[in-house]
Amino acid sequence: MVLIVKEFDKYYLNFFSMNEKGKHRRIYSKASASLSLFFKAYKVGKIVFYDEVPVRRNKTFSKIPVLNFHISLMSDIMDMLRNEKPLYIQLNTDNWHGVLSTSAEPIGELEP
Repeated sequence: MVLIVKEFDKYYLNFFSMNEKGKHRRIYSKASASLSLFFKAYKVGKIVFYDEVPVRRNKTFSKIPVLNFHISLMSDIMDMLRNEKPLYIQLNTDNWHGVLSTSAEPIGELEP
């Protein structure tokens, strides 16, 4: 089993909106967003949000883990990024399961 685990301490957020032709030639907006994750000055991962179902499979890009989530989870993940540390992105390349996690911390701890 190959498990990629990377700590990160910074992120950049981008939102995208694209027009696409759907059934019956109607144009609809397709939204997505991405978080580029960094530790110090090095890019260590990426999280991408899509408004499509099913969500795309997780992958690696140049040995960097890329996790894909439905856009409905974005506010929960952004809340986690604002309120927790340290933060880690993990990807198992055997089954492509991904995890966004924190380390163990005491209950009731106030973040600085």
